[in-house]
Amino acid sequence: MIRARLYREACVFHEGNFVKDLSLLGRDARTTIIVDNSPASYLFQPENALACDTFIDDAADRELFVLMDFLEQRVPRARTRKREEREHARSANARAVQSKGVRSRRRLALANLCS
Repeated sequence: MIRARLYREACVFHEGNFVKDLSLLGRDARTTIIVDNSPASYLFQPENALACDTFIDDAADRELFVLMDFLEQRVPRARTRKREEREHARSANARAVQSKGVRSRRRLALANLCS
């Protein structure tokens, strides 16, 4: 569901604010949202914005969990199905690797990255 994260260096400086400009990403803005705590950051595309609480230096932050139901309702079922298939493949791969007696966690991690 989340494919990229944009930080200040990916913003345009506009009238004293750092603004995320989706038109510069080369992606379909209809399928892209901005989740941010600062309304100034989505000044150019407010229709693509989802406001959230401030999360800076908060180890207990769970804002995305709060927003997850909302976000999942907007992801087309085909994407959700692909994600479920990837998760299932990773689980099956991990079980297969473990059953073959892999000696290190590094190989298991590599197997998960490659699936």
